[in-house]
Amino acid sequence: MSPNPNHQKFTITGDDAPVIDIRDLTARYGGRTVLRQVSLQVRPLRILTIVGPSGCGKSTLLASINRLTDLIPDCHITGEIRVEGQPIFQRGYDVRSLRRRIGWIAQRPTPFPLSIWENLELPMRDHGLGDRRQRQQRIEQVLHRVGLWEEIRHRLHAAATELSGGQQQRLCIARAILLQPTILLLDEPCSHLDPLSAQRIELLIKELRQSMTIVLVTHHLAQARRLADDLAFFWWRDGAGELVEWGAAKELFTQPQHRLTDAYLSGDLG
Repeated sequence: MSPNPNHQKFTITGDDAPVIDIRDLTARYGGRTVLRQVSLQVRPLRILTIVGPSGCGKSTLLASINRLTDLIPDCHITGEIRVEGQPIFQRGYDVRSLRRRIGWIAQRPTPFPLSIWENLELPMRDHGLGDRRQRQQRIEQVLHRVGLWEEIRHRLHAAATELSGGQQQRLCIARAILLQPTILLLDEPCSHLDPLSAQRIELLIKELRQSMTIVLVTHHLAQARRLADDLAFFWWRDGAGELVEWGAAKELFTQPQHRLTDAYLSGDLG
């Protein structure tokens, strides 16, 4: 039985129009197909969690949403992605504006080799946001929001790389939300963190969901159960990743329609 990428377990209504609408997306690196004909919608102010084994194109899907695939040599994308109603692959589309509206968090913390303060001020200066006082206020606000202010307020001019791994990841999230994005993409943000740091990041993701739409890639099914509003399960077939099933997380975890989804979510396949 082959995957059915069009199967979904909820109905999109006019009041719940998708923030991200992906249609027949295929991604190739050179002559190798890594994603095949993915169609998927992301609902507003929800956490869509993407699960599946390594190598089935989950990270490539994330990178295509804010066109980071443009920076990958020999990467070729076909199909369509609409973000907030706009086709992002259309000629002349403002990619810089897109990346300002979509925050990105990688698997490993990626602070700039600068001070904590400079990590946060640089993106605002680059986008011409505010004067120094306004930038200072916003930096303090986001550090409070990610729970870092009390931990680092007295060493803002120390190197960001001196922070612990969990602190670095929260700093990267603070940097991502400084520009007030409407969408946040997270590619296994807890995979290199200790359990306590991972728990803090999960709590932060739940809080951020109140003001932005979140797409999260994770290998941890327990984390997916804790965080997901909606769930998308990917598998590979003939060497390429395909979307098997997607929909409301509670329904997929309890009543999956595809045998592969059932086997994977129950732990019998992985």
